[in-house]
Amino acid sequence: MPRLNLLKSGYFRRLYLTFLTFFLTVSGLILLMVYTQLRSSVKQREWHSMKEKLTLLEPQSRLIFSTMNYAEADAIFSQQHPLHKIRFTLLAPRGEIIADSHNLPETTVQGWSFPEVQQAIREEDSWGQDQRMVEIFGEEALVVALALHRDDQVIGVIRGEMALSTIDALTFNIQNTMLWITLLCALLAFVFGFFIAKAHARPISQMAEVSQAIQAGDYGKKVRELPPNELGQLGTNLNDLSQNILSKILSLSLERAQLKSMLACMQEGILSISDLGVILFCNRAAYGHLGFDPEVDLRNQNINDIAALKPLRAIWHKVVTEKRFKVKELTYAAGSEEKYLQIYATFYESTAEKHLAQSRCGVVLVIDNHSEVKKLQKMRRDFFAHVSHELKTPLTSIQGYVEALLEGAVEDAGIRDRFLQKIDNNTQRLLTLVMDLLALNKIDTTTLYVAPRPLQWLPIIQKVAENYESTLSKRSITLEVKPRYGALLVMGDHESMYTIFDNLLSNAIRYSKEESRIKVWFSKEKGHLILHLTDTGVGIAPEHQRRIFERFYRVDKARSRAEGGTGLGLSIVKMLSEKLNGQVSVTSEQGIGSTFSVKLTRVF
Repeated sequence: MPRLNLLKSGYFRRLYLTFLTFFLTVSGLILLMVYTQLRSSVKQREWHSMKEKLTLLEPQSRLIFSTMNYAEADAIFSQQHPLHKIRFTLLAPRGEIIADSHNLPETTVQGWSFPEVQQAIREEDSWGQDQRMVEIFGEEALVVALALHRDDQVIGVIRGEMALSTIDALTFNIQNTMLWITLLCALLAFVFGFFIAKAHARPISQMAEVSQAIQAGDYGKKVRELPPNELGQLGTNLNDLSQNILSKILSLSLERAQLKSMLACMQEGILSISDLGVILFCNRAAYGHLGFDPEVDLRNQNINDIAALKPLRAIWHKVVTEKRFKVKELTYAAGSEEKYLQIYATFYESTAEKHLAQSRCGVVLVIDNHSEVKKLQKMRRDFFAHVSHELKTPLTSIQGYVEALLEGAVEDAGIRDRFLQKIDNNTQRLLTLVMDLLALNKIDTTTLYVAPRPLQWLPIIQKVAENYESTLSKRSITLEVKPRYGALLVMGDHESMYTIFDNLLSNAIRYSKEESRIKVWFSKEKGHLILHLTDTGVGIAPEHQRRIFERFYRVDKARSRAEGGTGLGLSIVKMLSEKLNGQVSVTSEQGIGSTFSVKLTRVF
C-alpha cells in the first residue's frame, strides 16, 4: 500500500520520468555520437585502405599506361583476392575505362571529369577522393583516385570505389552490440531510477502530507522517514514546526478560553467595533445592558444599521476620529426600561501588516450599568425620608401630649388617661417600627436564612394564630385553616417562616372588615408547596400590586398609620421568601379581597 501511494505521487512520477528521460536522452546522444564517430572512422580507414591498395596497383598500372597495352589491363586485378569489396578501374587520359575489377559494363568516356579525378590531377601528391552517388552501385560510395605521371604528364588514373552499404555492413555488428549495451543500461536505469526516485520522493511526499495535515488543523502527523541529508533536516524542522504550532495554538486556545470566560463573567458589557463600524465582539452583559436578546448575534453587523445603538454611534465615531479615550454617561432606553450607562471608550490599533487583516483599528466600549446604583441611591434617599417621617410623626405626637400634660392637663383625670393612652400607642408604633428596621437589617446582613431545613407550615401557622386570638375575637374575624397538604415538608427556616406568616396575617387582620373571614390553604406545584392566605378586605388596585413589596410603600397611607402599620411588613416577607429560595406574589380585586401566596421548595 505505501508503494501504491508513492506511485500516485506526482513528484515521484515527475522525478522518475525526468531521470529516465535524461538518461535515455544522454544514452541516445552518446550512441549517436559513437555511431557517427565509428562510421567516420571506418570511412577514413577504408579510404586509407583503398589508397594502400591503389599504391600496390601503381607499378603494374604505370607499365600498362606507359606501353599503352590496354588489352592486358584486366589481368592486373586477377591477383587481388580481397578486392571484391572495392571496384577498381583504370582510366585512360581520354577518360574511358580500360580495366574494371568487377567487369561492369561501363564504357563512359566522361570519367576524366569526375571530381576525384580532377583533384588527383591537380594535387601535388596526385591523390583525390570524394563521396558521391555512383550510378553503377545505385547509392553513395567512397571514391579514391591516383593520378600517374610521366615527364610531368598524366598518363592515366587508377580509381577505387566502395559502396557505403559495405561500410554499414562493417559497422552493423558493432552497432548491434552498442544497442544491446544501451538497452541493458536503460533497463538498469529503470530499476535503479525507481529506487533513487523513491528514496528522494518518499520523504518529500510525507512532508507534503504533513504540511496538508497542518493546513487542515491536524498537528499530530509527523514525517517518519528522515534521510541523513538536507531532506532529513527539512523533515525534522517540519516536525518541530508542527509541535511549536500545536503548542502555541494550545496556549492561545487556553488564553482565549480564559479571556472568554472572564469576559462572560464580567458584569460590565464589552463591545468591540472596527473603524468601519463592524461589531466584532459583544459579551452577554452587553446584550443585557443594551436590551438585546442574547440569541440575536450582533457580530458582523454594522453599528450604523442598528437604530437601537444610535446613542453609542456618536461615541464610537468621536473616538475613531480623535483616537482618544472617552468617558460618557448617558440615559439609554432599553425597551420600556430606562437605564443609566457609564461608557468607557478607547481606541486600539493593530501592528499587523495591512494584508493580514481588513481592519487594523477600532474602538472598545466598556459599558457599566449604573441603573441599580441609581435605584439604590434613590431607595436610600426614600428610605431615610420614610424613616425620618415615620419617626417624626409619633415623636411629634408624644412631644405634644407630654407638653399638654406638663402644662396642667395632668390634673384632669379623663384628659390625662386619654393622653397617656395616645402616648402609649405612639410608643408602641415607634417600637414596632424600630423592630421592623432591625429585622430588615438582620435579613440584609446575616446568613442565618440561607441554610433551610425540612419543616411543616401547620405548626407555625397554629403558633402564630394563637398570638392573634384576642385580636381576631375582638374584631369578630374568623380564621379558617384548611390542612390539606399542610403537613408536607418544605425547605425553610422556622424563624423566617414564622415572620412571613406573622406579617401576612397581621396585614390581613388590619385591612379586613369586622365579622369577615380569613382563609389559609395550600396547593402543590411541580417540586413546590404554595401557602395561600386569602382575606375579604379592601383589596389592592392593579397599579399598586407590583409595588406593595417595596419598603414603606402604602396603598392607603392614612389608614395604614391609623392601623399602626409601618409599611415594612411585606418587604420583609419578600426578602425572607427569597432567602429561602422561594417567592411571594399577590392577586387582588378592589373591594373583594386579596390572596398572598408564598411558594417554597417541597421536600420529596
